[in-house]
Amino acid sequence: MKPIRLAGILFILLVGFLVWEVIFSAQRYGLPKFNLTPQPVAGSCKILEEKYCTQGKLVKWKNIEGNDVSFIGFNLSKGVKIFNPVDGYIGKTVLNKSSQLKGSYGSIDDSKDPNIKYGLVGDIKFSNMSSQKVTSGIILGEIDNTGAKNLGNFNLLISINRFDKIKNKYISAEDILKNYFPKL
Repeated sequence: MKPIRLAGILFILLVGFLVWEVIFSAQRYGLPKFNLTPQPVAGSCKILEEKYCTQGKLVKWKNIEGNDVSFIGFNLSKGVKIFNPVDGYIGKTVLNKSSQLKGSYGSIDDSKDPNIKYGLVGDIKFSNMSSQKVTSGIILGEIDNTGAKNLGNFNLLISINRFDKIKNKYISAEDILKNYFPKL
């Protein structure tokens, strides 16, 4: 074998060994792992990835108190990530069986406008169930597969409500909802 060809083979083997060593030494020494899978990011609607932002439907519902509530309803696959749309504070709970709506519920208070609340309800697996301060863009959870459906066949309902000082209650802020989902 010619010396140049042998040197080329040895060089390729050395480079391969170094790449192997870098990748697996990260695991041995607790260094961050290389992740070649792209991480999901919030789309223009700020709550879901872009490819899901236009898949919803505007749904109107009259709750038990007789108030009209507007939602954007989705029927999404298990594992679809749900993002936090604003800086604020979130409270989460699992709805009881006697509730009109089913599944898990998250209510986000907007830190920039205390009169605005964002609601998420449905077949949601939150990353944790504690109430906490949250920043815009983080993943709050994902769609689960427990069978919780609301207002037809929707496994995720999104609402945005504004406090009406005259009526002294929260009402649907359909104008803000349509800003997040303008193509619906």
